[in-house]
Amino acid sequence: MVETHSSILDDDLRSKHNLEPSELDMPSLNLRLDRAKSLSRKLWSEASVSWQDILLHFRVFIAKLGFDPPIASALIGFAIATLFGLITAIPLGADDTAAFVVLICFVVLVWLGVGVATWFLTRLPNHLPVEAEHYLKSLISDRNNYRANARENALQIDVSISELKRSIKSLNAALEEQRVRDQRLIERQRLLYLNWNTLSGLEFEMRLKEVYELNGYQVELTSNSGDQGGDLIVEHRGRRTCVQAKRWQSSVGNKAVQEAYSGQGFYKCDGCAVVTTSQFTPKAIELAKELNCELIDSDGLRRMIEAGRGAEIRKLASPPPIEDPQPFFNSPNA
Repeated sequence: MVETHSSILDDDLRSKHNLEPSELDMPSLNLRLDRAKSLSRKLWSEASVSWQDILLHFRVFIAKLGFDPPIASALIGFAIATLFGLITAIPLGADDTAAFVVLICFVVLVWLGVGVATWFLTRLPNHLPVEAEHYLKSLISDRNNYRANARENALQIDVSISELKRSIKSLNAALEEQRVRDQRLIERQRLLYLNWNTLSGLEFEMRLKEVYELNGYQVELTSNSGDQGGDLIVEHRGRRTCVQAKRWQSSVGNKAVQEAYSGQGFYKCDGCAVVTTSQFTPKAIELAKELNCELIDSDGLRRMIEAGRGAEIRKLASPPPIEDPQPFFNSPNA
């Protein structure tokens, strides 16, 4: 068994859900998933086309035209400043001299600003060993390789994210099975530590219903519809059995077997059984063989509790909190 942050995960559940030892810590898995998602977003951002790629292609275009960066800066600044001036001058009109002067100043500032910015972005290192166009194309090639590597790494990270999600889903499923399993173990332990002799007839039927449900049966109590030879109708894999419950301290005789057999016909069942907290008389055992009626005494009841969902049996460290626990069964092996 491997201890996790919230439970004890049995080895068979770990094997069933294909969980490795490194996949059994939920907080660690969630932390790794968050980090992987963050890295994936960063890599996909680096793999996408950015303004730097657009600028490189723009610089190649300028180099093909044969413009030096200062000349290109002056021309671009002039074009943008002229466009700005035309857009602004039309609403102002040409009659307002002061406004026209201010406009000219703004146009010059725009020209200078755009020109300096363009020169800064398009300038080339001094003393290039190759032509500017070839140099810029090599930068584009390096940039493409970098984006391709970022994309490949992002795809690998996405595979890791899928695996982490699978691990988290499997661990959640395993922990949920473990929770249900432990709950059944607690129920089984509670039934084993129950003093069955203190139960009333109806309480005995209710606890017996829990025992059958632990063993995977669908159970119906007949108390509300009137007892016609059966206290419970249990069904498993399509087979219905009429059960007569006898919470007695003395031995159970023929009458209980006859009642169960009668109930089998009344409730249209495929078989019948008598369950008691004591033993059966030899006559009851003989009649039960003739009528094919199953007899379950106190030892058989204990075995039913212990075998509930049989593969899930695991001894709890301590019994569940029960007021004044008085083990009814001798040396229970839960």
